[in-house]
Amino acid sequence: MAAVYGKEIYSVDAKGRIKIPLRMQKYLNNTETEFVVKSSRFQPCLLLYAFSAFQKEHERLNNYDVEENEEEFDKAMTTGDAIEYCEINSHNYIMLSKEVLNHAQIKNEVRFVGLGNKLAIWNPNVYEKYILQAKKKLQQTKKRTSY
Repeated sequence: MAAVYGKEIYSVDAKGRIKIPLRMQKYLNNTETEFVVKSSRFQPCLLLYAFSAFQKEHERLNNYDVEENEEEFDKAMTTGDAIEYCEINSHNYIMLSKEVLNHAQIKNEVRFVGLGNKLAIWNPNVYEKYILQAKKKLQQTKKRTSY
């Protein structure tokens, strides 16, 4: 998967199929047919990786020096409770299980957010609340650190 950025909202059908936004499809490597969706333990969203990108991430974690980076290693190893392998069909849809959709509180719509080597998949309302909270925390931090 090439670097992908931007935001798009799309609907989810009754079977849990989600169409990959046209604007983001061009960033998916044409040779990639397998993808991995994993839940994020830190945010109520899903992360969609091309399988090759997921393997690189997994290899990076396997090569960690646990003693030097213990806290970061613990976080990295607990980032995904649910991992699913999926394919993008010829109509550019992926199908996700109810378990994975429930983790991200996804029902009828999703917001895709490009994060470089992966796509985050959010419930649009949850994403907006998350962004508002992040902005508030940033403002509070700026107030505390300003003189």
